[in-house]
Amino acid sequence: MITDPTTEGQYARTEQLPTLASSPESDKPRPFSKLPEEVLREVAVAAAAGLAVALVLRTVLHWQGMMSTAVVWYLAALAFIIVLVRSSRGGLAATDRVMTTVIWSVGAIACGLLAWLLGFVVVNGIGKISWSFFVDDLGNTSALNEGGGMRHALIGTVEQVGIATTISVPISVMTAVYLNEVKGRLAPVIRFIVDAMSGLPSVVAGLLIYSVWILTFHQGFSGFACSLALVVLMLPTVTRTSEEILRTVPGHYREAALALG
Repeated sequence: MITDPTTEGQYARTEQLPTLASSPESDKPRPFSKLPEEVLREVAVAAAAGLAVALVLRTVLHWQGMMSTAVVWYLAALAFIIVLVRSSRGGLAATDRVMTTVIWSVGAIACGLLAWLLGFVVVNGIGKISWSFFVDDLGNTSALNEGGGMRHALIGTVEQVGIATTISVPISVMTAVYLNEVKGRLAPVIRFIVDAMSGLPSVVAGLLIYSVWILTFHQGFSGFACSLALVVLMLPTVTRTSEEILRTVPGHYREAALALG
């Protein structure tokens, strides 16, 4: 009996794959690698050198704002990182180090701005919160008369969201039932429209209701128009959610429901 060595090698390699995949070592999660001290040292040296360059330019050019100094400091630090890493490890390592620094620094700046914003709101607003803040409105509030509360905002939000929910939920559920259970001829077209509406920006929905409802049927302010704009935004979300929930219902539940009428 003649055997093909190429085929035997393929079988041998195929039989070894489950053993390698199911080894205990491969199932262990990789630990989070800490930054080496050398990397931290290079970043610290580059940041210090960049700060020195920024301060020198600020003194020589008589800069007044802090934003220009911060931008120059950041760019100079990146330039020093490129020089330090490129001289010891090459251009590829320098590019990798710069991109890593940019990603971490941008994330740190975003988190810092968010923390500053939340802290500013909490520090300046914690002393203004009282029972009157929730029960008073802005009817008597003006530039010379401070005070007021958010009662009108709370009531308006509940009314508009309630109207939008009352309109959108039945339509969305019936649409999901048609797409998942009935599966009529218009199902592909309706699913395409729902997917297109999922990416509709809120400002477009507001402009649509403003041009169709405010300018045509109603003059002035309208809370119902805000509810209609929310309906446009809620329809695709509730429809897709209802459709996904209907897909998880087992088939024997449907048969039992049909048997019960």
